[in-house]
Amino acid sequence: MWPSLRDKIHDDLRYLIKKHQCWDVVVFSGDLTQKGTPEEYEVLNGIIKELWQIFNENGFTPKLFCVPGNHDLARPGSIDPTCLALSRWWDLEELRADFWDAKGDIYRKTVGDYFSNYTNWLDGLEKIGIPLLSGVAGAFPGDVSAVYEKDDLRVGFIGLNSTWLQVAAGDFQGRLHIDPRQLLEITDNRPSDWAKQNILNFLVTHHPLDWLHADSLSLFNQDIDIGGRFDAHLYGHMHEPAIIQKTHLGAFPKRSLQSASLFGLETFGDSVQRAHGYSFNSIKIIDDSIANMEVWPRASRVIPGTGERVMGPDMTLPINNENYIMHSFELNRRQEPISQSQLEDKFSDAIISNEITSGELKANIDNLIVILPAAPEAIGVRLIQQEQARNILTNARRLWLAADWGMGENGFIWSTQKKISAAKCQVYKIDMCDYANRSEFYEDIRIKYGFSFESLCGALSIQQYAYLLLDDIPFSDDIERSLKLQYDLEELVGIVLSYCPTLKVILRSRLKPTASDIDFVEITALDKADTRFFIENHHFGSAQALNPDDILRIYNHTDGLPNLIETDLMSLSVASVSEITTSPSGVSVLPAGLLQRAILELSESKDETLKRAYVLLKILSVFSHGEELSRIKHFDKTKPVFYAHAQILQQRGLLYAEEIEQFDRGGNTDRPKRLIITRAAREWLHANLGSAELKRLNDAAAKLYFGTDWASGQSKPPTAYRFDQPNKAVAEMDNARTIIMQIVTDAAGNNRKLQTAMQLISAHGAALLRGDYYKSAIELFDYMLPMLEGEVTSGSYEFAVYLHAKALRMIDGRSASEKAKEMLLAVLPGITDKTTQISIYLNLAHCCNYLDQGSDAIAYAKKVIGLDSRGASALTANQIILENSDDVVDLDSKLEKLEAKARKQKALSVAFNIAFSKIKSISDPSQKAETLYKLIREAKQNHDHYNVMRGMISLGELATKGQIHLTLQDKNELIKIYHYLYNESFYTQFNRCHDVLWYIFSADREVHNLLQLYRYSSLSWRLRGKEDRELSALRLLNAEINKGLPVKGKSDIPVAYFYARLGLLL
Repeated sequence: MWPSLRDKIHDDLRYLIKKHQCWDVVVFSGDLTQKGTPEEYEVLNGIIKELWQIFNENGFTPKLFCVPGNHDLARPGSIDPTCLALSRWWDLEELRADFWDAKGDIYRKTVGDYFSNYTNWLDGLEKIGIPLLSGVAGAFPGDVSAVYEKDDLRVGFIGLNSTWLQVAAGDFQGRLHIDPRQLLEITDNRPSDWAKQNILNFLVTHHPLDWLHADSLSLFNQDIDIGGRFDAHLYGHMHEPAIIQKTHLGAFPKRSLQSASLFGLETFGDSVQRAHGYSFNSIKIIDDSIANMEVWPRASRVIPGTGERVMGPDMTLPINNENYIMHSFELNRRQEPISQSQLEDKFSDAIISNEITSGELKANIDNLIVILPAAPEAIGVRLIQQEQARNILTNARRLWLAADWGMGENGFIWSTQKKISAAKCQVYKIDMCDYANRSEFYEDIRIKYGFSFESLCGALSIQQYAYLLLDDIPFSDDIERSLKLQYDLEELVGIVLSYCPTLKVILRSRLKPTASDIDFVEITALDKADTRFFIENHHFGSAQALNPDDILRIYNHTDGLPNLIETDLMSLSVASVSEITTSPSGVSVLPAGLLQRAILELSESKDETLKRAYVLLKILSVFSHGEELSRIKHFDKTKPVFYAHAQILQQRGLLYAEEIEQFDRGGNTDRPKRLIITRAAREWLHANLGSAELKRLNDAAAKLYFGTDWASGQSKPPTAYRFDQPNKAVAEMDNARTIIMQIVTDAAGNNRKLQTAMQLISAHGAALLRGDYYKSAIELFDYMLPMLEGEVTSGSYEFAVYLHAKALRMIDGRSASEKAKEMLLAVLPGITDKTTQISIYLNLAHCCNYLDQGSDAIAYAKKVIGLDSRGASALTANQIILENSDDVVDLDSKLEKLEAKARKQKALSVAFNIAFSKIKSISDPSQKAETLYKLIREAKQNHDHYNVMRGMISLGELATKGQIHLTLQDKNELIKIYHYLYNESFYTQFNRCHDVLWYIFSADREVHNLLQLYRYSSLSWRLRGKEDRELSALRLLNAEINKGLPVKGKSDIPVAYFYARLGLLL
């Protein structure tokens, strides 16, 4: 194979060299030969010399770093005693016990002899002009530590022989071993100190980890690849490429890179897989904290027809348009290695000093250090909470921080530190989850760390820029106990701060402090606008071209939890937004600790009240966006739940109530509340409840939302969940979508159930369209259709696509209309139902009308008339034809006749649309207002919410010009319309309604409502990148407030939001 590919590989290398002109290190991860004979190594020398000749021609000479593979040794005979012993390695405990000491010398020497041809080849490379990246050699050939230095940067390479047990023929997957002693021997028994000297470290083996025995893999993870010691593990053997990153919350990520074989064969039975290729990798270090890695995977492929192989980008991997994979990661912040003098100082510090000035054991607090990675994505989010935290830490030097699981508190602390001081800070952390009282705490410090609490205070007192993080304070629902704990810790921290004049202390808990006289800051999930900032400023997100809809999908998938957002962003290197957001969250480490204790206490309790609270917790776990208690009170008919049970969950920090926000126009409104369990509790329940119980809960939720007979194809939801009616909460529509997603997931592989799910999706989508909830309909189809493509009948799928296009056609923007038109044209050939055909042609006509494609609009309108010349659709089609024809005489008169005909046929929505079109020509304000009022009344009677909205906004705009006066009822109606538009995608109408309400609130001196209006609209504008619009509104609001400050307490959150944005933008 090599001769036929050699020239193509050489040409491909030259192509990459033009893009990246200087290469530093070449890594061969084994299987350099087929049988490890001297003759094969001679051939290998010729191949390598040709490669280095190409490098030299281009002005650089990279160093070679390599490890042997299982094809690079001379295999011994079948009765070789060492070979026989090694083949039973995992059966012979005595062999494993003695192998690494003097008794095992003969075995280790024999293993080395098996690799003698490899060793001789390696020793001869310098003679033929191939420079080696050499260093300290170890127990076996291939065990080596080496450092590459360039521009004051040190990059460490560790090679470990993974093939020394695979010296015989056969399948060794799951039977191999890499021993920690191999690593210790080449790092002077201090691998962590060795790694700390380098900015990057790479581990190179021949085999991937799944070839290790289970016991060996456990040792590998415990003693070799630990604590961010290596930035990537490079390996080969399987002759196919792979690029993987595994992340567990709270732990360093582990990356592995496997390239295709450059010139070998991988056999599977009688077949041969020729997966030739290699990988070029470039790493750029930014600010000594971020590594930007470009991976250029290259592979051969066969050209169909000719059968010829060519070399180029590996299309089986998720490369971008420029044929590489971009991956950014934070450098593992390894501390500087400890010098010999420092070790001696540490040793002397461990002895009680004879000097009178030091009568105590000195504390080595290095083990308490926690590194907070740089988090620029946290700088511009949670501005209100950051300002509160900064003020508290600056003035009081102690901060109570309430942060539940997944809230990204490390990024929040890092950002707050940066705003207090640009100086480098050191953070020390003590886990407080088992704190009971001070005496036990003092003793735990001594036992765990080897020094007294007094010594700790002494060590902290000499630090200049230090923080002490007391983490996971164990507050509970027992108010008295929590108060006692809080005051106890307050006093303890007071003592520490008095002794340490520059120290700052942060006390983090999952629950809020109980006492009302203590300042604290609570961080919750990000809102949508903050989510956008977080994503766009995160090093994993900034490399992605995400639009506002993508960001909203990630927000919905993660509930705005920073840790989960980060997980989704990392997944984007291997999956699309659609794939990620229609899959489970993929949480690798479930919440445990105090939260797990709180849930288990409920689930295992014998107390009937606590048991019933657990029932409520399980019920709420299937409603990701919460529910009103009155609606789920009898969810389990044998176990009704009440407010007392909700209070129990709230006291344990498992539930919070969210008030449905609205503008306050005076009266003390009785606003409903949704009960929502925390994301952490929901994840824990979904992971720990049995599949049968989860199915029971999901089935009950589906019946609540879609009626008891939905599974038989009859979706008849109860009145509370009639989505074809107005004033439905967005949370309810989001819950419905989540329930349907679960139905589809559970139906996977069952064609009948998938078809039923498709019917439900179409029925629910149609209801949303009738209720004018176009954005929710679009989101429903965006999520569901990719999951069902190819899984249901083409007719049912195409009908859902048609509904999707109808919803898209209704929202603002040319791109939406263009996409809707494309979708309608795609499904039209498969639609045989006449009514649906008429609707498709009419929607196509509307799309073309919006896109200023007049002739196409007329053509599609005529198709409608051709199918049904007397129906309501034909009336609309005639309107489109009239308004797009250039030769129409007396257009207003013809429209008037068309409107009269529509009214006669009771096609009132058509009549209203025609009437609104005619209003543009009315110049007299009074006549225009009178006509609008009449149309609005008729539209209300006909339940035409869309035209009510259009009419009220036009009426409001007349008021802003001083041409009419709005009634109190008009103003309240506009507020309802604003809330509807806030949740839909009618951005033009939304901005018009905002301007009308701004005029109303400003004229009525309702400053608190101006603040609330700014907060809502600001969020919408920020999410869509309309910062100029927000800045203009902020300046107007600032001018209003300067006339007279708002009353404190009226709108605390909007006031704080205003001042936060004011400080950032003005």
